[in-house]
Amino acid sequence: MESTLTPAALSVTASTILAMTESEESARKCPGPNEDGSGLCGRAVYAHAGDIMVCQTHHRQYKKDGRLRPIRRVLDSDTSCTGPGWQNPTCDRPAVHWDLTTMPYSPLCKGHYNQKRAALRKGSGGLSPIKPTKMKHPSLTRDECGRKRCCVCEKWLDPEQFSPGGRSTDRLSAHCKACGNELRRMRAFGLSAKQFKEMIASQGNACAICRRAFDGIVNKVCVDHDHACCPGVRTCGECIRGLLCNNCNSSLGWFKDSVEAIVAAIGYLETWNDSRLLIPAHPRGPGEARSTLPRPSERISVVGTE
Repeated sequence: MESTLTPAALSVTASTILAMTESEESARKCPGPNEDGSGLCGRAVYAHAGDIMVCQTHHRQYKKDGRLRPIRRVLDSDTSCTGPGWQNPTCDRPAVHWDLTTMPYSPLCKGHYNQKRAALRKGSGGLSPIKPTKMKHPSLTRDECGRKRCCVCEKWLDPEQFSPGGRSTDRLSAHCKACGNELRRMRAFGLSAKQFKEMIASQGNACAICRRAFDGIVNKVCVDHDHACCPGVRTCGECIRGLLCNNCNSSLGWFKDSVEAIVAAIGYLETWNDSRLLIPAHPRGPGEARSTLPRPSERISVVGTE
């Protein structure tokens, strides 16, 4: 004989099965006390503690003294610290401990938890912002556009803006080229970025000798200083004379900053220019050899006779 169930009986059976399932699920969770204010531990049951099934931690407590004490709730991996942030209202670091002195309990990162423990020991103080730590491998870190972060100006720039070399993993400098130039000027000449920009503006963005404009590529900016005061690379900051281009700065270096040598070079060039005026122009024809110019001594003697 076949048994038939009415729709009402089917609904009763489904509700009964659901209730049994919920009771089984709740029976698999530890009913011990919890410190997060929920009242129940919620961990998976492990063994009997008297007439109830409890988790492993509560079971150890029960075996030790027969009592069940509160256990801090396990923090989720996505729980963030609620302490004060460096530039944001909250810290947002991964939380690892609970702050049990507040209600409700607040999740704290390791740094803020240590601050809280130190404040409780001293009886004063509170939570303060924690400075962001450096990235573990900043040389290999790139954003979604493939840019690298400068460790000085903290800007995301293209890898072409970083000088090659260094001991980093990607064989690029940790700071960009602009920040590297500023650091070198500060170490060698004591010039800040603001002072350097003021000097360029006062010279009209041009070399103090040849007046060629600085372009940063071919005609780069060089800081000229008095080598009689500071003969080395680094200076005292008081003997800076001006900003020169590459050629003018190198020329002064080859002349050893000697005014007599520079005046002699000027006289030499003027003598050559004057002597060329006494030599008649003789254009070469097809197949003619190049005319031999008189020697410098002969040119000087010719000028002297006149």
